[in-house]
Amino acid sequence: AIVRSDDSALPAPVAADTRLDYALHIRPMVRRAVEQGGLRAVLAAARPGADGLVDVVCKVNIVHAHHVQGDVTDWRVVKAVFQAVHQWRPDARLTVAEGGVWFPPERTDLHALQPDVEIGDGFETAGYRALLNDPDLAGANLRIVDLNYDEAIAVEPPGGGLVADSYWVPRTVLDADVMISLPVMKITGAVGMTVAVKNLIGIGPGLKYGWSKGSGWPPNSGNPGLWHTARTLDETITDLAGVAGVDFAVVDAIVGMERARIADDGGRPIRTNMVLAGNDVFAVDAVAGKGANRAIDQTIGNLSIPTCRDYSNT
Repeated sequence: AIVRSDDSALPAPVAADTRLDYALHIRPMVRRAVEQGGLRAVLAAARPGADGLVDVVCKVNIVHAHHVQGDVTDWRVVKAVFQAVHQWRPDARLTVAEGGVWFPPERTDLHALQPDVEIGDGFETAGYRALLNDPDLAGANLRIVDLNYDEAIAVEPPGGGLVADSYWVPRTVLDADVMISLPVMKITGAVGMTVAVKNLIGIGPGLKYGWSKGSGWPPNSGNPGLWHTARTLDETITDLAGVAGVDFAVVDAIVGMERARIADDGGRPIRTNMVLAGNDVFAVDAVAGKGANRAIDQTIGNLSIPTCRDYSNT
């Protein structure tokens, strides 16, 4: 599903270069996208765990503790997804999950080992911690989990790994009844773009793979990090998709990033005012690649964009 801000089915459609209001624009866009993409059916099929809760884990995209819009998943998109999930499955426990490249201020032990890693709280600066007290989410069971420090289990990819025999996967990801990849749409050097599949690099726990994920941990220990080079990254993220068990993807393409994945690396924010969603993570990425190219060319309004089903075998 692809929904742009000028979709005539929206209650208040606006041009694709317009700054968006949450209640007027973003919430209706996200709701329409996830409804058309099939999230309601995914949630309906989920069975509660022993605690009576349906664990819905949203793996967002936060790289560093400091950023600009386009670097990270817009908190407003996350909020809109959570409002929809809470309405459709009131028994859901909602989790914002990420394993970014920063140390919390209290982890002085880790900073002593690798002082070049920034200190901060990416969940706070990205706006996610404010959701814990957001009145629009009152009554929702909401938490934030830093995957860098989560209990990790070694898991073999189905059919065998393309790069490694097994991967360390956080308990939060493994226990998810519904796993959602919720990235921002960006350019990246190694594989061209980072959307719903590449977003899964962030599930690798830092205490196993390091800060960043390709460095290994502890520093200079010889423990390997995640293979994160152009030569193998396609295969690595395919393996991670196998062990993560993603059930749904929502792509924040309201403001993405071209030229590079973050502003500090030369990335330039670009507004396309789109939200993409679907229950096939690879199909969503295939459509995101086409949608991004067409939006950047400013020809999207004159073209017929195929649905996710057209890419189900990609």
